[in-house]
Amino acid sequence: MKMNITSILRGFLPMLMILTLVGCSATPTQPTQTPATDDKEITTEGNTLLIPLFVKDGLPGVKYNADTAQVQVTITSNTIDVNTLTALDIRAFYDASLCEVGKECTVQVQLEIVNNTIDDNELTMIPNITETTVIITK
Repeated sequence: MKMNITSILRGFLPMLMILTLVGCSATPTQPTQTPATDDKEITTEGNTLLIPLFVKDGLPGVKYNADTAQVQVTITSNTIDVNTLTALDIRAFYDASLCEVGKECTVQVQLEIVNNTIDDNELTMIPNITETTVIITK
């Protein structure tokens, strides 16, 4: 699928520092093509690590710790109402050799908006962040 980047938010991470807030209260809504995950399982598709990012009352948190080099959030729906957005799936592309269990790993986050009808100004509930670190627990 060809991706047309219409906006990349300048970071996504003073809030993704909440990567350490494992188990946020929001309930994930999984896309049909994404395998379901439970509280103890991280699902992968090849080198893609699926990490639900929950956004509730303007405060996001990530349900799972991640051993990622880069995390991308992509919105492709034509019907997303950013005012009622409660969950995003973060797909993390990683090189497993870069991160070891029990070690810190740097995470860089960007939001890629594929749908031209989404106004990135409406997504200001997500503060700017560029990178943070997480500790791998898998």
